[in-house]
Amino acid sequence: MSFLSRSDDLPEAYEAPAPAFLPDPWAEALRRRAAELVGLALLALGLALAAALASHHPDDPSFFNATAEAPRNWLGLTGATLADPMARALGLAAWAPALILAVWGVRLVLHRGDERSWSRLALSPLAVLAAAAAFSAHVPPEGWTAAHGLGGLVGDSAARELFALSPWPPAVSALALSAGLTGAAALATGFALGMDRGETAALLGWLG
Repeated sequence: MSFLSRSDDLPEAYEAPAPAFLPDPWAEALRRRAAELVGLALLALGLALAAALASHHPDDPSFFNATAEAPRNWLGLTGATLADPMARALGLAAWAPALILAVWGVRLVLHRGDERSWSRLALSPLAVLAAAAAFSAHVPPEGWTAAHGLGGLVGDSAARELFALSPWPPAVSALALSAGLTGAAALATGFALGMDRGETAALLGWLG
């Protein structure tokens, strides 16, 4: 009988709250310091990627260019190997991942919107794709020497498929596609950067 009485008490023991490992203020301070460390890492990655893209040279050694010459990229062979495929695939939109990483790094350090960081970062590839398609919907300026458009190979493919699906005449389709993709890319990028209504209103006011 004593065994049964102990077993009857077990559910009550399981329902009791587990003791906290750390006091709430300590746990919150630890969480904030961890977020700041992650933010610093993201900021460093974003700046490193921006440096690699800024010093990208198509003649540097990479997966697509075998040469014995030393890379001129500021980050050496690592930077050249990273920047070249990104520039070919995304064109000017290759800067979007660097921007997103750097902005979220600053946000996490300053604790501005860090509660929505991972959900927004998870959707950031869609913003990069939208930006690439939007860039490819515009005619490259004079002096653009790359074989692909402003949005790289990915953007060219996406814009071409959307253009083929358009039911309007080519001139109208080109204008609508350019305007629509630019708006979609702006919205998606703002979402990926974690902007809320207040920040969006402030940005629009500054632009105005």
